[in-house]
Amino acid sequence: ISNQSSAGINQQDASIALKMYPNPVNSIVNIEANEEIQSIVFFNLMGERVKTIASPTTSIDVSDLAKGVYMLQIQLEYFNVNQKLIKE
Repeated sequence: ISNQSSAGINQQDASIALKMYPNPVNSIVNIEANEEIQSIVFFNLMGERVKTIASPTTSIDVSDLAKGVYMLQIQLEYFNVNQKLIKE
């Protein structure tokens, strides 16, 4: 039974599978998704937009960001995913 339920969970998770590494990051963060990334918007903890990547990419230079915690809104082809990123 557990094999069947974990297969179901994996199938659901696969619809919005996203990997972001390294985290914490110094300069380059990699984002992998099973859908094409449409855009990525970085917000500081005050909710201010601090960086926008408007083209499909998987490696992002964040060396221009100050050290701190950021929330990323990643727009995929069919989903939006929010991720927390720590910049060292």
